[in-house]
Order: sequence, then structure tokens, then C-alpha cells
Amino acid sequence: MAKKNDRKEYNKLKKKKADNKKQQEQCQSEIDVLDEKIERLKAAYRKLDDAKEAIDDIKHNQRNMINSDLYQCMWTGSNAQECYDSCESGNLYTAYDGYVSNIDAAEDAINWEINTLKEKVNEKYGVLSGLVNAWDDLCTKIQNFFN
Repeated sequence: MAKKNDRKEYNKLKKKKADNKKQQEQCQSEIDVLDEKIERLKAAYRKLDDAKEAIDDIKHNQRNMINSDLYQCMWTGSNAQECYDSCESGNLYTAYDGYVSNIDAAEDAINWEINTLKEKVNEKYGVLSGLVNAWDDLCTKIQNFFN
């Protein structure tokens, strides 16, 4: 009778171990998906940041151009005059600032989404940690079963 109960207990522990392993794999899969999303968001953030830096460079170059007699001598015509007028009135710089503000808002939104995803990953690690601890306990029980 003891052997039959031992076999039953052993099979029960093996089933729990297999179920735990599946849960660990599912949890790790969810963590991997979240990590991929985070990486895509980080890449988008970097592209936006590069665009913001490019705008700052363009804005700086525009200021230099407007303040330089050399540029005014080299670039003439209606397009040049429109650009000069826009710069002198401040409209161009206001447009640049608005564009940069919109990029900042998008970067902020991305950062908050990354933060949210990281919190989800941390929650999953908590679950995964519990599963790994349960796994270790089951392995110990199975090992002790044979002692």
C-alpha cells in the first residue's frame, strides 16, 4: 500500500513540476514580449531625440545665416526674402519651438509608456520568482522523495 501511495505522490509532484515549468515559460514569454516593446519604444525615442537635435542645429544655422551679411549676399530672391522676413518676425523660431515642444511631448509620452511596461515586467519577475521558488521546492521534494 505504501508503494502505491508513494507512486501516486511522486506522480502528483511530477505533474506540479511540469505545470510550474509551463507557467514559467509563459511568464518568460510575456516578459520577452514586453522587453521587445520597450526596445521599440526606446528606438522611437532616440529617433525623436535625433530629430530634435537636428531642429536645434537648423535653428542655430538659421540664426547664423540671418546675422551674416555673407549669406544675404549669396542667397537672394523671393524664397530668401520670405525666409529672412520669417526669421526677423520671429515666426520661424516660434515654429521651431512649437515643433520641438511637440517632440518633447511625444518623448514624454514614450517615457511614460516605457515606465508602464517596465512596471509590468517587474510584476512578471515577481510572479516568475515565485514560480522558480516553487519549482525549486518541488525539485527538492522529488529529490527527497528518493532519499
